[in-house]
Amino acid sequence: MKQQDHFDISTIPLWKVAIVVTSEPGYEMERVILVEDHPDWYDYILITGYHCSCYAFDETRWEATFGTAEEIRKIAQGWQDAERIYLDAETKAAPLILRHLKHCV
Repeated sequence: MKQQDHFDISTIPLWKVAIVVTSEPGYEMERVILVEDHPDWYDYILITGYHCSCYAFDETRWEATFGTAEEIRKIAQGWQDAERIYLDAETKAAPLILRHLKHCV
């Protein structure tokens, strides 16, 4: 597994995006993107972004985690198991990611 801060999402081909989840609209927002089967990288890329409305969407800070299906599954399982007060993008994305990766070895 490899992590990268300040990831450039413009390098992701749209047809490789499997899941996109955004938190509820508000002053601060979070986004989660699951990318699969990128030919130049790992099996999956899990991208998270945070943005404050005082900045434009283009100012979103993106962080990427590159990994296998099992590594990404562990991250999503941790999100699902975490007790959260509010429904954020990670909490909403976790069951979708787990379902998507269910049949991956």
